[in-house]
Amino acid sequence: MATCLLVSVASLLTSVANYYLNLTGVMYVTLALFLISGIFYGIARYWKLSKELDLAILAIALVFVNLAWFFNFGSRGPMLQVFVSIFAFFLFICDQKKIGLIISLFFLNLLVFFLAEYQDPDITGRYASELVRVSDVYVGSLVAMGFMLIFGLSVKNNYLKQYRQARHSDQLKSAFLANLSHEIRTPLNAIVGFSSLISEPDCYARERKEFQEIIHANSDYLLHLIEDIVDLSKLESGTLTFHPQLVDLQPLFEKLIQNFQRQLDGMSTKVVIGFENDLSGRLVFVDPDRLEQIFRNLLENAVKFTSVGGIHFGCKLVEGHPVFFVSDTGCGIRKENLEAIFDRFVKIDDDPVRLVRGTGVGLFLCRQLVEKMGGNIRVESKYLEGTSFYFSVGNSLPAEIVARFGFQSASKICDLVNQGHDPDKYFSGN
Repeated sequence: MATCLLVSVASLLTSVANYYLNLTGVMYVTLALFLISGIFYGIARYWKLSKELDLAILAIALVFVNLAWFFNFGSRGPMLQVFVSIFAFFLFICDQKKIGLIISLFFLNLLVFFLAEYQDPDITGRYASELVRVSDVYVGSLVAMGFMLIFGLSVKNNYLKQYRQARHSDQLKSAFLANLSHEIRTPLNAIVGFSSLISEPDCYARERKEFQEIIHANSDYLLHLIEDIVDLSKLESGTLTFHPQLVDLQPLFEKLIQNFQRQLDGMSTKVVIGFENDLSGRLVFVDPDRLEQIFRNLLENAVKFTSVGGIHFGCKLVEGHPVFFVSDTGCGIRKENLEAIFDRFVKIDDDPVRLVRGTGVGLFLCRQLVEKMGGNIRVESKYLEGTSFYFSVGNSLPAEIVARFGFQSASKICDLVNQGHDPDKYFSGN
């Protein structure tokens, strides 16, 4: 699309210049090129075209450049400079596979120009006066210089943009590795330290049980951290697998609240955690492990950033589809940071009081998992008031349909739901 726009602008400018120089032949050629490239621009703007559009524009541009060369008095005019700049432009915008073709066309076309004028020096005619020739050459040189200036600025801006992105990515990776080493070292130290205390002969039974719970909690944290890192690697390589099945949410929610209630009990904060399940009597067709992983990451964030108030999570039925949520009354997120929280390795500490743990991959992993399962995730937050995450994955079925048709048939029903069918209506007559 940018190619069409640039060719249109250049054609219009040269048409105006040729009009004032009274070069009507080449003016009609450049006007025709202006109209055709303008049509291509309109098509490219409003319709999705194939990747071969650049080659089509190149072929048309070559035809008109050759016509302009002929009507613009060949090597006596400015078309050779314009010719070189146009080919340089296409070398810049085309991919690596087409560079050889473009270079071959350039030298072949240049050879044809040379042979034509070598055989008949007057084949392209002559200018009416030397003044017109000089004016035309300088106007053409300005157009060619404009092309080259655009190339240079584009290359420079693209280089600077890529450099900044690479540097920012490198900084994020360095921060991630530093955070990761700390996140791994902390639970490992706890595991090693309390394991040695348990082995002491003077350790009381009550203390031993408390130490075992600490070891268990840190082991779980370390295991989940490593699982997230491994899954992140699999996501980037495209090897992460999903195993959707019909799931009863109630046991999953009870497991989550038990785990996080234990974590909150060991903290000095006054936070109440609870869940809501509007899908009682319905089963959800989803990967249970991935769903638990998403909830775990969101709840861990809620626990980190909530020092007083409550954490609420669960599932609501909205227009027949399950919508999951995690809400808290924590420190919230500043408006300018809402877009960045789902980026990889980005760790935003908006808590004005506490320094929180984290590697910066949890929310990124949540978004990737949700999108891979065909859903979407969004966040609503007010700074210093709280944050709510909403995400939708899977489809739900009434338990009586599952009991009637069995799990295998019910899974096929979920495939129908994914295709837009309503299972309640579809099976109402059976």
